[in-house]
Amino acid sequence: MMKRFVLLLALMPFAACATDTPEHHGPIVRDSAGIRIVENTTPQWQEGREWRLSEKPLVDIGGGDTEEDQLFRVRGAVRLSDGKIVVANGGTNELRFYSAHGEHIASAGGQGGGPGEFRGLWWIGRYRGDSLIAFDQLQGRISVFDDLGQLGRTVTIRSQGEGAPPNFLNISGVWGDGSMLLFSYSRNYFFGTKGPLRFQNALARYGPDGVLIDSLGIHPGLEAVGIPSGPSTVYFYVPFSRTTDYVVYDDGFYVASNDTYTIERYDLTGNLKALVRKDYELVQPTDTMIEGVLTTVLGDSPSPGMRRLADEAMEMAPHETIPAFGKARATTGYPQVVVDDLANLWVLEIDPFGASSPRWSIFNPEGFLFGTLVFPRSFRPLDIGSDYALGVWRDADDVEHVQLYDLIKPGQ
Repeated sequence: MMKRFVLLLALMPFAACATDTPEHHGPIVRDSAGIRIVENTTPQWQEGREWRLSEKPLVDIGGGDTEEDQLFRVRGAVRLSDGKIVVANGGTNELRFYSAHGEHIASAGGQGGGPGEFRGLWWIGRYRGDSLIAFDQLQGRISVFDDLGQLGRTVTIRSQGEGAPPNFLNISGVWGDGSMLLFSYSRNYFFGTKGPLRFQNALARYGPDGVLIDSLGIHPGLEAVGIPSGPSTVYFYVPFSRTTDYVVYDDGFYVASNDTYTIERYDLTGNLKALVRKDYELVQPTDTMIEGVLTTVLGDSPSPGMRRLADEAMEMAPHETIPAFGKARATTGYPQVVVDDLANLWVLEIDPFGASSPRWSIFNPEGFLFGTLVFPRSFRPLDIGSDYALGVWRDADDVEHVQLYDLIKPGQ
C-alpha cells in the first residue's frame, strides 16, 4: 500500500510569506547578474476588479448533427479579427472555418500528403495578420492559409546546423516576423532507455522558409518511465510526472517546467532574461489522488496488462510531491501555459483534488500576479484575446466543443 501524506507548506527561497508586511503587499522584484526575478505572494487585483467570464458561452461549436458540427481531437482553435473561428480538427485532419456566430463556412486540408493536406495536423496559429499557419507533425511541414481557407504555401522544415531538432518536431508558436519556435527530442536522447527518465528537448528558431535561424538550447521536457515489453520499450507517464511548456511572447519565449513554480523568460537568442515565481503550497499525493489520475489515464476497467504496466511504473518512479502547476499527469495535449494578445501570461493551477473548475493564474507582462480566474469544468483555453477566451470543452458524454466566452475586466 502507498503511504498517505499530508499537506506541507513550501518555504520558497527569497519569497517567504514573512516578507509580506502591511507596508508591502506587491511582488518583490530584484536583479541577479542581469536576470530580473519577480517573487509573487499576493494577487494585485482589488476587490471588485477581478476578471471573469460571461455566464454562458457566446458561441458553441460541436455536438451537432452534421459532420461539420462534430469535432474530434481538436488540436487548436483561433479567433480572427472579423470574429471568424478556425478549428484544427485532428480527427479529420481539417481546418474548419466558422462564422462569428458558429455557422460552418468552409473546410480546408484533409487527409493526405498533397499540398495543403495533412497526415498529422497538430497545431494552428495566427500568422501575419489573419493568415493561418498549420503544422503537420508527421510530415514535418507547415502550411499557410488565408482567412477563407485558401492555401498560400507549404514549407517542409529543414533540420540543419548544430543543435537543430532532428526529428519528432513540434511547434510552440510564431513571432511577428513569421519565424517559428520549434522543439523536439535532443540528439543526446536514445530510445530504449529503461526506468525513470526526463526527455530533453532541443529548441530552435526557424524562419518562414523553414530554415534554421538559431538554436535556443536544451530544455527539460516530459518525464516518463521506460518499461521493457518484449523486444521494445513502453513509455508510461505516471501520475504527477513533470512536464514543460514552451510558449512564444512578443520578443522571446517562456520555458515553464512545473518542477517548481518558476517560469523562465528568454529573449529571441535564447538568453535568460527573467524568472517569474509564485509562492505555492507543496502537496504530497495521497492514494486517492493517485488512483484518480490513473483512472483518468486507464479508464474504470483497464486490461490486466495495462494495469500491470501502470503498477510497475509507479513502483519505479513514485512522486513524493505533485507538480507546482499544470496537469496532474504529463501529456502533450492542451497547454498548461498560454500568452494572450496583450502579452499576459496565464498558468494552469494544479488540481490534485479533482475540483470542478480549472483555475488559471494571470501574470502581466512585467511578471506581476494579477489574480486567478476560474474556467468552466473541462474547459481548456486555446486562444485568449483582450476581451474573449476561446477553448475546447468536453460535455458529459466526452464530446468535444469549441466555445467562445466574453472576458470581462471591470474598471477597464
